[in-house]
Amino acid sequence: MPFRRVSLLLIVLLVTLAGFGAQALARRGVSGTEKRTIMTAAGVKTQAPLSCYRVYVSTVGSRWAVTTYGGSSTKPCIAYAADGVSVTHLVHGRWRFLTAGSAFNCPIPGHIPAGVRRDLRVFCHRG
Repeated sequence: MPFRRVSLLLIVLLVTLAGFGAQALARRGVSGTEKRTIMTAAGVKTQAPLSCYRVYVSTVGSRWAVTTYGGSSTKPCIAYAADGVSVTHLVHGRWRFLTAGSAFNCPIPGHIPAGVRRDLRVFCHRG
């Protein structure tokens, strides 16, 4: 009997942890016009090929997005290489630049909700 209880507890624990893992990866990638609109608001040079960047919108708070360099080492992308993120916020139907950087001190400017920060992988450190 104790073995069955331990097995059941282990299964419940694994299912619970799997649910948290799915939430951590909830942000959604965007493409096309939506990607270009967010990149423009973030101040990313619009002559850069869209494929050089990754743009994600939070599924925790869909009015928040980040733009990152996608890490491509192809010739058209090298000129736009960067290691930070740009955070944008949808306000009154328009994406607006909020902040950018490669390392943020706490609190991050713009009052980004904690769940959104985790979802978009925008972290800060106490400094």
